[in-house]
Amino acid sequence: MPASVTVAAGATTAIFTATVSAVTTAQATVLTAQAGGVTESYTISLGAAGPGLTLGSTSVAFGDVTLNMPATQTLLLTSSGTLPLILSAGTVTGAGFSISGVTFPLTLASNASATLDIQFELTASEAVNGAVTLETNTSAGPVTIRLSGTGQAATYEVDLNWNAPTDSAVPVTGYDVYRTVSGSSSYQLLNGSVATDYTDTTVQSGTAYTYYVVSIDAFVNQSAPSNLYSVTIP
Repeated sequence: MPASVTVAAGATTAIFTATVSAVTTAQATVLTAQAGGVTESYTISLGAAGPGLTLGSTSVAFGDVTLNMPATQTLLLTSSGTLPLILSAGTVTGAGFSISGVTFPLTLASNASATLDIQFELTASEAVNGAVTLETNTSAGPVTIRLSGTGQAATYEVDLNWNAPTDSAVPVTGYDVYRTVSGSSSYQLLNGSVATDYTDTTVQSGTAYTYYVVSIDAFVNQSAPSNLYSVTIP
């Protein structure tokens, strides 16, 4: 700071320049001004210059995720300090979790952002907790994002529907649906008499099924079987 400042005659203010250097911690100093017999003091605060990291969230919850079907969520990383942010490494814990979208080490200028992709995929039904840890050059050091998710087995069903016959001499009162596991000739009755649609909720993953439908008249006579319908559950 200058040793003295001249206030022009008739003026009430004067401008001067103070030079500062970067500090690693917040600083405060007292400026004292004297003019004649008058002394005034002012406190000047100087914030620390340094990198900062702002996270879009400190936790990522995937909820229920179907087994063997990866789910992805994104997390925004923002350099919020006055100096460049360096993310030197990123590690993941917890079964089924992984990260992509960012190559380490990563340097972000002040106010710049990057997107971290977090994936979750399980092969067995279970609840999992994990974390992403990012190594930074901020004064806070490493930061942690909590992760959670649950693997759920997929559920399947087969929806069947058909048209009512238009040439039946006796009114149709309902329909029976038969099913076999493909490759077998033994059909099983799935239901009591239904209308012109049926949903089979008992199918299993990885199995093929074949269906046919017969109509039932008022005398409980069955029609000939319908065409066969085959389906393979993923």
